[in-house]
Amino acid sequence: IGLEGLSAPMIGSGMVGLELGISRPIGQTSLSMGFATSGWYGGATDLLGSIDLFSVMGSAGLMVRNRHREINVEVGPWLKLGWLRAQGRPSEPESGGGTVDTFLLLALLRLNVRFRLTPRLWILASSQVGYTIRGLDGRADARSAGGIRGVLIGLGVGLVFGEASAEQPEAR
Repeated sequence: IGLEGLSAPMIGSGMVGLELGISRPIGQTSLSMGFATSGWYGGATDLLGSIDLFSVMGSAGLMVRNRHREINVEVGPWLKLGWLRAQGRPSEPESGGGTVDTFLLLALLRLNVRFRLTPRLWILASSQVGYTIRGLDGRADARSAGGIRGVLIGLGVGLVFGEASAEQPEAR
């Protein structure tokens, strides 16, 4: 379980999300497959108002691991697929703000570092960079005011429950 932040710096938007996932080793290799679900909230501010962003996503990734007794490092590509709602909130009450729902697809390269606290509990620190394959560009007066598009940068922290050996599944 973890808390993540995701920024689209080219458009000036950001979101914070709660993620719940599981990671399973692939045979006796140093590869693992991960799956997660997450809920997000964020937004952007413009001279004419603000845009609220809401999203629900599912994700899957393939990670290469370097395991040690007290610290694990893994890196690999992830795809996030979901729904995004952008709701415009104009500064002037008489102006009408619009709401848009869209399909969202993100491609990310993720780095996870896990530090052992107890035999079955780890702290997770993650970072990710990626690109928006399908996103949203919210507009205010024909200008880009917020949304999710372009380059993405993310950071996260969390707790991992489970043994980090090749024989045991891990929950994140």
